[in-house]
Amino acid sequence: MAPKARAHRPHLLSSVLAVAGVLLSVVTGCSATASQASPDTATTAGHILAALSAADEAAFDRVFATSADAARVGLWWDNLRQIELLSIVDGAGGSWQIGWRVPGEQGVATNLIVPQWQCDAQQCLLGDIEQRPDSPAPIWLTEAISVEQDEAVTLIGGGDLDSWRQAAEQSAEFVRSTEAAGLIRPSSRQVIEVPGNSQAFEQVMAASAFDFIGTGAITWTADSGGPGPTGQPAPARIVINPDATSDAGTESRYLLLVHEQTHAATNWLGHPAAGQLWVSEGLAEWVMLQASPQAQQGSTQTLIDACPAASTPPADADFTDPDDLELAYAWSAAALDRLITGRDAASTISTLWQTPGAQPDLESPLVACG
Repeated sequence: MAPKARAHRPHLLSSVLAVAGVLLSVVTGCSATASQASPDTATTAGHILAALSAADEAAFDRVFATSADAARVGLWWDNLRQIELLSIVDGAGGSWQIGWRVPGEQGVATNLIVPQWQCDAQQCLLGDIEQRPDSPAPIWLTEAISVEQDEAVTLIGGGDLDSWRQAAEQSAEFVRSTEAAGLIRPSSRQVIEVPGNSQAFEQVMAASAFDFIGTGAITWTADSGGPGPTGQPAPARIVINPDATSDAGTESRYLLLVHEQTHAATNWLGHPAAGQLWVSEGLAEWVMLQASPQAQQGSTQTLIDACPAASTPPADADFTDPDDLELAYAWSAAALDRLITGRDAASTISTLWQTPGAQPDLESPLVACG
């Protein structure tokens, strides 16, 4: 079985961080006095965007103070030249809200970052750019990155992108070819972020890697910076956990990404209602099991071993509990298999997905016992 991507919550993190942003006061690193200039954030942001548009590295360098770390500034230049930085606007508490995407990606990802200023009597220049505390960092801020694309998938990050290429391409093709009552609607380009190490992963997730032990990847909506000024929706992104997947083979990576790309392709349904995580996880697991007869046999055996299996869906918490995890996925995948072959499958599954407390009408046990 592929490493699980537990508790798919595409909108939860951004909601939590919105609350945290109200409570957080960010120190910007420049306290202007009567003898000092004040930061002109809009002009500086405009200079950055103009320099990138003109491919003018010297103009980009002039935005930074002479005391800024030249290696970091050079790293950001190299990284930003590989993506599309679309907007920089003032955010709460001295932060910047940035909008960005990879070439060809639908939608715009948003993040909050913190400019650190160095001011004298004449002007303020950037001394550094940092992650906003408790807010996900854009992967290009964390480490040197590469960007690799095929027709439908983009890999971006500091990890070994080549080791993920085959699994990413084949899983995208499989998900696109899977019929699931019209519920799978992949974007024209799926972006997969591959942090090169635990530190970069923690910065991208704004959480400890310990919180994701055993979780191979996370699929979420890339809107932690809030609604973007362009008015375009945020895309669903997949983030690979380097610790959990470092020893994974090609087959395990393929099955993991089938599961995750199904999450991304059903993101249009929104985050499952409270208590309905089993619908989202069950559908992603069901698609993954179609790609592996061996995994399908193992999932069925899990249900048989649990006979008589529960007649009600697993709780949301079961998908993060090591003792309940395997059975929660097996039960949910079997239930979705029953629902997808039933009448009005799309309507039934959508209702279960979006309605708190809704129960499936399965009519008979999912497996025969004894």
